[in-house]
Amino acid sequence: MLDNPLPTLLVGLTLLLPGIWLLGWRAARSLFEQGVAALATALSLALAAWLLLTHAFALLSGSFAVGLAVSTSSLGLLGYWTARRPHGSSLSWRDRPSSLFWCLALSLTVPVAIMAWRWDFHDETSQNGHIAIVASILNAYPPRNLSFPQYPLQYHYGFDLLCATLVGLFRLSAVRAIDAATVLLWVHALLGLWLLGERIVGRGHGITVALLAGLGAGLPFTCAESLASASPFGTHVLAGCVRGGLLLNPPLVSYFFQHPWSLGLPLALSCLLI
Repeated sequence: MLDNPLPTLLVGLTLLLPGIWLLGWRAARSLFEQGVAALATALSLALAAWLLLTHAFALLSGSFAVGLAVSTSSLGLLGYWTARRPHGSSLSWRDRPSSLFWCLALSLTVPVAIMAWRWDFHDETSQNGHIAIVASILNAYPPRNLSFPQYPLQYHYGFDLLCATLVGLFRLSAVRAIDAATVLLWVHALLGLWLLGERIVGRGHGITVALLAGLGAGLPFTCAESLASASPFGTHVLAGCVRGGLLLNPPLVSYFFQHPWSLGLPLALSCLLI
């Protein structure tokens, strides 16, 4: 387990996180009349603003800790200040997810959480993998290419930046921060899929869209080749299915464990909703 090089005082910034969400909520309320859509989009807006400012201030200062402290403080305090102002018209909460949707979300999240906790998939543990990138962010900013450290890392590391914030604010290890972010963003994505189905396909069809997309490309462990292999169960679920010598497309959850998707998918769904 790697030592956490960030100051313990950063834990106090967790008190400002509700202010960041309130800022996103204020922006989302100007876009939606439906309360659930505003709620889901507020999470994405708050998250995007927080990560962008953290990245910007960290680049300017050359320190991730400084970037995290400045962005969290400024956005959090601004969010608390805007919460004191009148909100305007009230929102409708009639079209909220049914208990059936939450049962579906739970049934799709539990196996994802178990796999995230027990195994490391795809490029999490490689030399320039996500665990290494998070550790690099904690020690220097911007992160370096660990194979050629004279060069800055040319990679879409927004997800790793999010995980580094969880390490700094909640004193998690890099491994557990990746697991926690993956599971929470998965739930966020399912809610976005439900909302997109309700708006595009029609009232009452959100759960169908969330189910079909969440299980997109099926479950590869039903393939005879996968069942015959000695790989862990998680690999059976996430690997591509081989039929007739052809490798079929992996399921959506496999792409979700390629972690730029973990952050990109819920943000993209919010963009589509907007």
